[in-house]
Amino acid sequence: LIEWTGRVGGTFVALNPLHALSNRGDGICPYHPLSRLFYNPLYLDVFAVPEFRTCPQARRIVSSSHFAAEASDLRAAARIEHERIERLLDPLLSVLHGEFRSTCIRGGDRSRAYDEFRREHSGALDEFATFVVLGKHLEQCGLGDRGDWRTWPQEFRRPGSEAVVRFAAEHESQIAMQCFVQFELDRQVRSAAGAAAESGLEVGLIGDLAVGSAPGGADAWSHPELFAQGVTIGAPPDAFCPVGQDWRLAPMLPGRLREGGWRLWRALVRRALGGMGGLRVDHAMGLERLYWVAGDAARGAYVRMPAEVLLAVLAIEGERSGSVLVAEDLGTVPDWVREQLAKARVLSYRVFYFERHADG
Repeated sequence: LIEWTGRVGGTFVALNPLHALSNRGDGICPYHPLSRLFYNPLYLDVFAVPEFRTCPQARRIVSSSHFAAEASDLRAAARIEHERIERLLDPLLSVLHGEFRSTCIRGGDRSRAYDEFRREHSGALDEFATFVVLGKHLEQCGLGDRGDWRTWPQEFRRPGSEAVVRFAAEHESQIAMQCFVQFELDRQVRSAAGAAAESGLEVGLIGDLAVGSAPGGADAWSHPELFAQGVTIGAPPDAFCPVGQDWRLAPMLPGRLREGGWRLWRALVRRALGGMGGLRVDHAMGLERLYWVAGDAARGAYVRMPAEVLLAVLAIEGERSGSVLVAEDLGTVPDWVREQLAKARVLSYRVFYFERHADG
């Protein structure tokens, strides 16, 4: 797609969010992520993982009749079968990770790149990987939903608890595999961004930052102090949806963000910009205010956000990475908000259908 866009003189290719998802039930929406800091493993091109070329066991798995039949069936399906794809790929990823660990002992550029990636994301990466492995384990034991820490036994509901620390030590290899998958996803996304530059796209890839993450997801598990409990983000009643909307996303607490030195917001923006030529910010009105819902979307309330600082961080990170910034500013947005966005050199996002005027 990137190469074709370059050939026809296009400027960019815009993506939906690549955020990590539960890939279960209704947890397949890219705007309802477990984490906005890490990617969904289903986007990984397993055949482009360098270790695939050097690992006979991985090639045997792929050439097996079971893998071939399942892959063919999945490709022919009318819809993407997220759970089945994950079940098919997990054993292959485990083998590729084993190959990576055995070759990394010898050092080299790839080993150094992995170490640098682990250092850059340090505790956040380890906690996310632990969340994924722990969630799968508890679900298999019938002790909760893998994608919702609020359903887990009490001792596992905080990443620093003794039970979680003990679990992480006992499942080090599986957690390390999740870290490896994120490392390789990061490499492949940046490789795609490089292809955009080589294809002559002036902007390249435009990423997408969802307005929030799931209340039971990894972000809220790692930073419970930053998220409001018992309420979600949504939209008030309007002509489009007379009963209002509940997006089932956890709002961040503005005061707590400030106390934390805006670290999480900065990390979210920086991660979303990684390798991208631009970034679309979903529901940019959320930088100014968010509609909080407590049960009934028709009876929610607006909570003001520290717009000046949030926008400043966004602009600084955009300038730092040389990226185009686009605000998804559809809906009921006051003119002064758009003026504020324009002042920060953040572009507006318009749907052609709604740009009609009275004169036709």
